[in-house]
Amino acid sequence: MSKRRFPRFALAALLPGFAALLVAPSAQAFPGFFVGKDDQPRLSAATQIVIMHRDQRTVVTVMTDYDGPSQEFALVMPLPEDVSMDHVVTLKREFVTRIDELTAPRFHEFWEMDPCESGTPEQEWERNLKANTDT
Repeated sequence: MSKRRFPRFALAALLPGFAALLVAPSAQAFPGFFVGKDDQPRLSAATQIVIMHRDQRTVVTVMTDYDGPSQEFALVMPLPEDVSMDHVVTLKREFVTRIDELTAPRFHEFWEMDPCESGTPEQEWERNLKANTDT
């Protein structure tokens, strides 16, 4: 009776793949690059991208935390060919911050009153939520 063994070539093919998954660093990307007149490094510590689509119009907002010298520099990003300079505007940081606040995860606490409890039903939002100094 012969034992069926896992083929060695299959093991040799799978082993590097599993090893790559274990040691792969996290992916970080910025959709463009900075260019300046000097050789000083220009980096982006974080980038927020907001994509909004309605009907046939798509608006893409890119906010980056630039880290580098304050001399003149350019941000080079690939854009579709139908985007012209009159479509490119600079927004205030508050717009992206507001979208970030609106789309952030929220925690809502809901309580259900015991149906067997006597007394008038009270909704959770009707209770007094003021801090009590007697505790």
